[in-house]
Amino acid sequence: MTESQGKSGHQEGAMGSSSEEDGGGRFRPAMGRAKRVREERLPTFQNAVLARQRLLQPSGSGGASGSRGKDVRGGHPNRGHAARDVPAPGPMDRRVAVKVSVVQQNEYGRKAARLHLRYIEREGVEKDGGRGQLYGPDGSLKLEDALSELPGEPHQFRLIISPEDGAALDLRDFVPRLMEQMQRDLGRRFEWLASNHYNTENPHAHVVIRGLGTDGHELRMDRAYVSNGIRWRAQAIATAELGQRNVLEIQQQLAKEVRQERVTSLDRELEKRGRATPGFVELSGAPTDAGARMERARLVGRLGTLERMGLARSAGPMRWRMEPDWTRSLQAHAERSDIIKRMHHGLQGDPSRYRIVEGPRHLPAMVEGIVRFRGLHNEGKGSHFVCIETAGGEGYYLPLRGLAEDIREGEVVAAQFSARVHTQEDSSIDAAARLNRGTYSPEAHLKALVQGRVPVQDSGRNSSSEDIVKACVRRLAALEGEGLAVRTETGWKVTPDLPLVLANAAGAYPKLQKLKIERKSPTLEKQRAYRGPTWLDTVEPPVVALHGFGAELSAAIRSRRVFLKSLGLAPGEKLLQELRKLEMRETGERLALQQGGEYVPALPKKAFWNGKVVLTKPNEVSGRRFAQVYREGRFVLLPLTAELRGLEGQRIEVGRENGALVVRRPGPRRGA
Repeated sequence: MTESQGKSGHQEGAMGSSSEEDGGGRFRPAMGRAKRVREERLPTFQNAVLARQRLLQPSGSGGASGSRGKDVRGGHPNRGHAARDVPAPGPMDRRVAVKVSVVQQNEYGRKAARLHLRYIEREGVEKDGGRGQLYGPDGSLKLEDALSELPGEPHQFRLIISPEDGAALDLRDFVPRLMEQMQRDLGRRFEWLASNHYNTENPHAHVVIRGLGTDGHELRMDRAYVSNGIRWRAQAIATAELGQRNVLEIQQQLAKEVRQERVTSLDRELEKRGRATPGFVELSGAPTDAGARMERARLVGRLGTLERMGLARSAGPMRWRMEPDWTRSLQAHAERSDIIKRMHHGLQGDPSRYRIVEGPRHLPAMVEGIVRFRGLHNEGKGSHFVCIETAGGEGYYLPLRGLAEDIREGEVVAAQFSARVHTQEDSSIDAAARLNRGTYSPEAHLKALVQGRVPVQDSGRNSSSEDIVKACVRRLAALEGEGLAVRTETGWKVTPDLPLVLANAAGAYPKLQKLKIERKSPTLEKQRAYRGPTWLDTVEPPVVALHGFGAELSAAIRSRRVFLKSLGLAPGEKLLQELRKLEMRETGERLALQQGGEYVPALPKKAFWNGKVVLTKPNEVSGRRFAQVYREGRFVLLPLTAELRGLEGQRIEVGRENGALVVRRPGPRRGA
């Protein structure tokens, strides 16, 4: 993923620049000729302001002077399509943060792309407060049209475009102008779609660019253009629309940064000043002009904010000791604050009872509750989260590693971390490392798979050899975090007998424990009048809050009991048994209407029923399935067991002997 000008599309403050590859090193730096940017000579005070703005420009990769002042031009076509020269912005231009990530369109990537589109549409909000819509170069798009697959599409580009003055811009106009400019820069036409999000502190747009141009050829972009060129074009368009910033606007923005609890350009300046004295920041020396005095006052104020947050403390006159990794801690604090705000918006509960689950230590036991909402956890990477509210009023924010498409809002789920940490990739890694003196090499593993010298650990997924190796490399990144693998020049040195070590781990490696979310029931509304067993018939929460899910659950239980009373059923030991009988009878009658057969409610008392086994679909509310045993247009229903599941499609004889259900294969003289 490549992030330009800012640590997050939702974040004010420092506008640095960083890049990382996603997809096998597709982008490589390839800068064009240096071109001097002329700056107007201004009075001393304004020059001081301009000097501060250089901190807000990305350092790039152009040596000591960075990429500022250079035009971005694409590199060799084999590294990405060459772009036209893109002039660097001036210090008074409007600022825009741009995040770019590349998502490979394998089977997982295609599923992730579809889910990503659903979320950016659902969470979109237009400038007038109306529901967001997907749109493209020709106007609004329907989701089903946007989800259409392009055969042979190798990847997609995801962009998050966040103008600093997004609230003043019409993103519906801004984004198409930027896309049109990008197509001119690249000399390629491509398909794109977007969704605007005005419901955050920083209005922004999500854009998806298809990985095939309209000519059917793969679309690639030079890394320098991705790192800087797109953002610079966006800044030029924003500046043309709103005009350049004036000195007062810049001063007001810097003043805001003094109190912000997130990484800002002032923090980047403090980092720079602390390089000479690691672990400390010194603001020694007497300022010589008004601009310098104002700048130091802001830095002192900023250090006061950091002191209040526990990230710095005074160590003498104009000297502060900084906590280790204080900028990383500040960034993490900002992310947690954003999550808490998001949780409060969706839960409207007590923020002191909100929990952000980052690992097993934050969720030591199973929690059960309603999925209040879900969404994008990391918008650039496309990872998701669910927010669970318990009956007691606790809120849990759970980042998801996978897609978890089957988890729906309003359903009741149970969440906990699995104690088992061993995976099939561990066996693959161990087998490949044994062939290479204890070192796992992706190249050697791939060769061994092709030659059949190592077993294929794939659980029937029919993955290619390349996909198996990629899965092992991802797993090794997690193993590194627990000290079970050490990166070397040729691969990873792997702990001997890795599967055995992990099988006996007993919770010793929390970073490897996986979050499991089990669906317990559909929405409360679907359970109130269901003619069969429900979660509401079994739940007895020890503590029920008077608001939120607790209040909803109490009301649903009362409503359920009124309904059961109307059926002549009352709470007690036999309630679930009676409800299961009712559900089976209702299911049989419904299937008879749908399929045209005759439902036989009970097995013959003194004979065996001979027929073919057909399995029913799970009931929507209880999730129960049954085995239909067909004979000459008539059928009986049986509770589904593992034995009956294994007999699907076969003929059986079923009856009762001494009150017990007996299932057997038909003999030569048997039959009902």
